Amino acid sequence: MVVVAAAAALTVVLSAFEGLRALSTQYAYEHSAAIKITPLNQGVFTVDLERIQDWSKANEALVVSELSVVGLIQKEGEMAAGNLIAYHPAPTDSLEILYGTSSFSQGEMLLSLNTYYELGGEAYDRSLSVGSLIPGDRAIRLQLGANEIRQRTLKAKGVFLEDDESQVLGIASYEDLLYLGGLPKNSFTSLSIDETSLSKEEVASGLKGFIDGDIMVQDREDQNQSLFKLLNTEYWATYLIFSMVLVLALFSLAGSIRLIMADKSSSFSTFKQIGLTSAQIKNIFLYLGTALSALGAVVGIVLGVALVIGQKQLGWVRLSSELSYPVSINVSNLLLVFTTLLVFGLLAALISSRKLPEVSKAMRS
Repeated sequence: MVVVAAAAALTVVLSAFEGLRALSTQYAYEHSAAIKITPLNQGVFTVDLERIQDWSKANEALVVSELSVVGLIQKEGEMAAGNLIAYHPAPTDSLEILYGTSSFSQGEMLLSLNTYYELGGEAYDRSLSVGSLIPGDRAIRLQLGANEIRQRTLKAKGVFLEDDESQVLGIASYEDLLYLGGLPKNSFTSLSIDETSLSKEEVASGLKGFIDGDIMVQDREDQNQSLFKLLNTEYWATYLIFSMVLVLALFSLAGSIRLIMADKSSSFSTFKQIGLTSAQIKNIFLYLGTALSALGAVVGIVLGVALVIGQKQLGWVRLSSELSYPVSINVSNLLLVFTTLLVFGLLAALISSRKLPEVSKAMRS
């Protein structure tokens, strides 16, 4: 029963963690491009837009180019700092507009919700002073009108809700951002491909001749590498902690085998008379302990899977009224639970069957 309870508990815990990992991965993938291309050594690269558009049509892959510069926005006495972004083509359909409109052109921009509140509210449909820091080796004064700041007046046409935690000031036209950043035409900071069946190696080879300089191509897993490392670390930490609990629980199995050996010690002489050696007699209890561990692991896994299916179908434990605690059954986790219980059970049976004093005493008699 101890082995059954331990196997069921470990199965439920790993299934729950697998569900959380799947939920975290799904959220990360929804906010990551299928393929993202960035310059390897510099912050900006130049691209051949016409050839890239021809490549995207031939491979049925929508390539969105992004330009990002560090900017300042000022309205009366309020100021906000962060990233100004421009897209080519502009993905306005994916924006959640809260105020105003998603349509804008050169000389206009969209504000993020955080920037809208930082500027004191009522900032859309207003002319704003927008600037960007000019690169150089000098002291920095974050003030519009300073020599270190390239400045332009843009009119806010709408306010959108950011879909991530990055400090985005707003979205401006590509031409305005080229001026503010002091960059040549066709300069971008990254290229994104939302959906494609091509691998990152195929994308890298296909676009290599259209981009000036060395590039780094990342798929969704590469873009969320820190998240995957964190999840894997937590997974193995959880497994090791519960494995230590299993070691303590399996002491009861070792104690049970010792009691069985003590109870059967009077029969050891009979076993020897029918031809069994000392090692064979000890192996009887080794096989018994291993069989109990295997049987308990199988029953516990079945019980754990039943609990996981019940949680998945009925949602006994809920994170909110609309979301039940996520769980997922993974065959590799079930094999890991069975192997863990079998190995620890074998060690417990091996230790108890080899070091019980009553064995040698019975054999000498």
